[in-house]
Order: sequence, then C-alpha cells, then structure tokens
Amino acid sequence: MIVEVKVKNYRSYKDEASLTFEALDDSFNSESIAEVQLIDGSVKRLLKTAAILGPNASGKSNIVRALSDVMFLVANSRDFDVKQGIPVYQPFLLDKVCRMSPSTLTVVFVVDHRQYRYSISYNHQLFLEETLHEIVKEQDVPVFGRVLNKAGNGYDLSFGEGWRSTTLDLSNMNLLPNQLILSELGKREANGLQYVYGELRGIQSKMVDNALDMRENNSYVAGTILKNEQSRLFQQLKKLLMVADGNIQDVKMREHDDSEFNFPDSVPSEVKQSFISQNRWEFRFVHKGQDSLVAFPISHESTGTKNLFSVGTNVLNILSTGGILVYDEMNVAMHPLLFRLLVRLFHSKKTNPHDAQLLFTTHDVSIVGDSLMRADQIWLAQKSENGQSELYSVQDFEDVSIVMPFDEWYKSGRFGALPVFSDIEKVFTNAQEDENA
Repeated sequence: MIVEVKVKNYRSYKDEASLTFEALDDSFNSESIAEVQLIDGSVKRLLKTAAILGPNASGKSNIVRALSDVMFLVANSRDFDVKQGIPVYQPFLLDKVCRMSPSTLTVVFVVDHRQYRYSISYNHQLFLEETLHEIVKEQDVPVFGRVLNKAGNGYDLSFGEGWRSTTLDLSNMNLLPNQLILSELGKREANGLQYVYGELRGIQSKMVDNALDMRENNSYVAGTILKNEQSRLFQQLKKLLMVADGNIQDVKMREHDDSEFNFPDSVPSEVKQSFISQNRWEFRFVHKGQDSLVAFPISHESTGTKNLFSVGTNVLNILSTGGILVYDEMNVAMHPLLFRLLVRLFHSKKTNPHDAQLLFTTHDVSIVGDSLMRADQIWLAQKSENGQSELYSVQDFEDVSIVMPFDEWYKSGRFGALPVFSDIEKVFTNAQEDENA
C-alpha cells in the first residue's frame, strides 16, 4: 500500500510537494482506513482512497503521472538502450535553473509487512541517484544506494543493513546509466526485494487522454483483464453495467481470430497487425426494445457507458487483487451518484477484501460531500502566478474538522484552488476594443 508520494522539479511542481495516505487518529468513516501490521510491531493506518481537486491545469494530473512514471521506469528501464536516455524526464520549464536540474520522485509504501522509501533522481540522460530504505520504527535503514560520483563518470554503489541477501552479488551488474537497480532486482531472487519491485511495478495508472481512446482501451482491458465471457471479472462488469443502465439486459464479448480479417495485398504487415490488435475484441450491449432484444456494438453506446466500461473494469480488477489504482478525471461523462458508488466500493471490506487503494483527480465536488470522505482524504492543487503548482491538504486548515460540509466550503472559496476567470465578454471583443479598454 502507498503511504506517501513526493515530487520535486517535476512538470508543474518546482518545489517539493507531497501527498500522504496516512490517516488522522480519528474513528470517523473508519471503513475507509486499512490498519496494516508491520514486522517491527507497529501499525500503519492508511487511507483507501484520496481525491485531488482543483481548476484545470493546476497540477492535479501530474501527481497521477508521477506514480505512473515510477511504475514505467521500474518496469522498463532494464530494457532501455544506451541512446534512449530517460524518456519521461520533464522538469519545471518555467525556471531556467530547473530546466537543467534533475527531477526527484519518492514513494513510501508497505509491502510484505515492511515499510520502504524508494527515491530516484534523474535528468534527460541518466539516473543521478537511486536509493531504497526500509523504515523500521520510524528510522531509515539503508538497503541499497547508487549515486553518480563527483567526477560524473561512474557510480558509487552501497548496501546497508537492510540488504539481507547473502548470495546475490550485484557488484558486477553492468547497468547502463539510464537503468535502475530495482529493475534488475525484479528479475532476480533478492531475499524479498522482488516484492518491492512487484509493488511499484504493479501501480495501475489511467490518464484521461488514454481513457478516452476507447478502441485501444477496450482491446487492452479485454485481452489483459477480462480475458473471456466466463471470467469472474467479466460477469461482475456485466452486472455493474446493468445496474447503471436498467435498459441493458446483457453484454457479449467475442475475440476475433486473425483469419477473420481480410486485407488487400498492398497493405503493409505492420498496418495489418495494428488494425487486428485494435479490433480483435468485439463487445455488444443487449438492450430491451419495444418488442424484442436488440444488440448494439459498444461504439453505439454513450460516452458515459463507454467510460464506465473502462473505469469499471479497472476498479473491479484492482479490488480483486489489491494494489493501487491512480485515475485522472475518473468521472468523465459519469453521473455523480454512480461515481460515488464506485468510490464507496473501496471503503467496504466486503467489496475490497485486499485493501486496494484509489487515488483520483476530479472536478466533481459532490464526491466529497455528505461525509463520504474524511478531511485527510481530500487534497487541493492550484497554480501560483509564476506557473508553479502547489499541493495541500484540507486538514492543513486550522478550522477544519475531520467531518465537515466540504463541498459547500470549497465552492465558497474557503480553501482556494478554484478557477479564476476574467471578464468573459472579452472573448467577443476585437483588438481595437481591447486597446481602448
């Protein structure tokens, strides 16, 4: 489970910003808290859900991207070639010093009843630092570290008390400067550290731009998650869609064989394979007509139903396995009541037996009304005049209790992080009128 995520010089965040899942010591909405027993005897009280609100371009999505980038680098850097550099390097570009400085991403998490802090610092070419610490009784115990030396032509590699393997020798890994130690450990038995790799490798992230690419997304969820009509997840998804739309009577899923696709001989093979990949899976929604049942392809469904198909699949999947799902604009084209229902699934032990976590961004303030979420679950993002994002928690305000009418207070401007618009009539004025104003 994720305990905390920190970013520095990352996209719109110039200074260090952090978001924590650690719960305040309060029993309100206790079902939204998971108590995790650590091997050192302590207990971590971690929130199962957290929401980030704020205006457009405030930096909400960049926290989701940060976790996505950690997952991508841990999962894939071992396969980077020497010319590839770090493809996700995007520092704060509105400051000339930051444009030439490294980005730093840090994740604190619990896996296998141990708490770890993993941190990476990198620029467009290489990793400057990679460290892993185990946190035991609030003290950092070094596991391994890899730091670029002062000459910039090699790395200082170290192993601390937290490194418990007596057989694994990493002194001759021959990693490239753009490859991570943890990526290598994922392919070796490392006395428990393979679980560290698996926890970060297993972060599931969904950006809004990718979620709206329905054809590619449907192909992914079908082949990777749903698999076939008999799978438990597909049966659950079908019930969810039928609950959301009473007119849907059934959902059909079919995988097309390659032989069913016919192309002219002139079509390049890579074009053929791309088309087959995007159209291999067919979904049909059976609706109740006036005198019979009628099946429609998913392309005929509303954007809301299409998005529920995608969101529902990912939510049901993470609930069945555990882990963390980070979702950008999760509620696109979704009714607020349905959105609340999906979030509530994470708060119930019956529907979330593995204590899966959900971090999402949204503009729908109603999700934090009616005491659905605690103050420590609500985060706000806003940009300063110099374009720098700031991230803060509702609990940072002195007059805020764990339970409050947050949606009303937010809309009234009490917490900031609201969009500010100039005179809308300026949109309809010409240049001469603007000069005379």
